[in-house]
Amino acid sequence: MEESIKYFNFNPQADKEGFLVVYPEGYGKMLAGKHLGTWNGGKCCAPSTDENIDDVGFINKVIGKITDDFHIDEKRVYVAGFSNGAQMSYRLGCELSDKIAAVALGGSVGTFEGCSPKRPVPVYMFSGTADTCTPYEGGAECGGCMGRFFNSIGVPAPMNVYQCDSVDTFTGKVLSMNKCSGNSSVTYNKGSTTCVTYNTCSGNSEVTSCTISGGGHVWPGNTKYSIDICSSNPNGYVCEEWKKAVGPLSPDFNVNDELWRFFKKYQLE
Repeated sequence: MEESIKYFNFNPQADKEGFLVVYPEGYGKMLAGKHLGTWNGGKCCAPSTDENIDDVGFINKVIGKITDDFHIDEKRVYVAGFSNGAQMSYRLGCELSDKIAAVALGGSVGTFEGCSPKRPVPVYMFSGTADTCTPYEGGAECGGCMGRFFNSIGVPAPMNVYQCDSVDTFTGKVLSMNKCSGNSSVTYNKGSTTCVTYNTCSGNSEVTSCTISGGGHVWPGNTKYSIDICSSNPNGYVCEEWKKAVGPLSPDFNVNDELWRFFKKYQLE
């Protein structure tokens, strides 16, 4: 959890804007001395999918616990996830649309099949064209990047490879789900990032899809790679393999600011 707090860095913004941020921990095992949590969000990732962990039920209980323990606005609960967490975010939007006002997906398209939310759910997505874990064009080689990394440094790990949609195909599915007209406008265009928003959707919902040209499988806005070895030995073998596994950084797109601008427009009726 501490690594997630550092990696996503929502705390300063939460303090400034006055919202509560929670970092739930997925189900997983220790690998190379680290807890690698996974979410049962669809096609990826083991062991959560293999053991059919009830992560929807878990997050539902987390929301209930937060509601009981803190004075929160129950109509303004949002979920953001990255990679396998993005797949979980999408599934939560599908199955807990009566409790979650809007969702965000980064570094992955949704892989949960049979999505049927009770209401149109606003969705914010961001994807890098050089993402080595979830290729922008989709295909049969989605996932597997963490397995390739650990195997390259001599740590046996499962590959978790699966078929996934291209970003364009998945965006089309979300637009259809929300009954969007197809009318769109560019709402962000700076540096390597362009965001397109479809704002004529049912229930006054919106769908925003951001493309980061040359961006890898990294949280936009971060200026350093997440593993410690890249700080102590940035040109060493392990760090170089990590860079191959996740691709280039995207430091010029502060996605946290854009996410909060998107989220705070929405609340449950």
